[in-house]
Amino acid sequence: MNVTGLDGVLRKFNSFSKEIRKEVAAEIKFSADAIRKEAVSKAPADEGKLRNSISVKKIDEVNYEVVVQNQIAPFLEFGTKKRFDVDSEFAAYAAGFRGVKVANAGTLDDNILKWVTRKKIRFDSAGGTTKSGRQRKLTFEQTAFIISRFIAFNGIKPHPFLLPAFKQERQTLIARLKRLVNA
Repeated sequence: MNVTGLDGVLRKFNSFSKEIRKEVAAEIKFSADAIRKEAVSKAPADEGKLRNSISVKKIDEVNYEVVVQNQIAPFLEFGTKKRFDVDSEFAAYAAGFRGVKVANAGTLDDNILKWVTRKKIRFDSAGGTTKSGRQRKLTFEQTAFIISRFIAFNGIKPHPFLLPAFKQERQTLIARLKRLVNA
């Protein structure tokens, strides 16, 4: 994604002195690192795979990308099905992920079963109590089945982590660059 307001600075980039170009590049790198750090702190954690996949990639002298190399990232960022929700500013970007299937991700049922087993989540049974009077628990498989059917029908709610970090840093970067270039 491009930062609106930054394009003018970058067009003039080659006309700047070597010192100013170096400082502009350092500011952009600093912002890319700040976005990565904030996105990592906001990303859903579970096993840490999503957080560990967030990195900064240098494109050229002054351009950097914050990259999330986890196939489920857009689904967590924007939600799915009925719960899909995205800021209008990023609607065109997010639309590219609608209907996309994740390769080699396993089935929803298998992934939910692994998750409920790892987290030891078991729903209470609606069918009464045990002989000792305690609430009867469903098995992990039964609990996973209920959750996966709910998700298959309703989708998952969004857990934005990258775009809020980007939006938070964008205005700060523009202000710092304007100060630097106009100094």
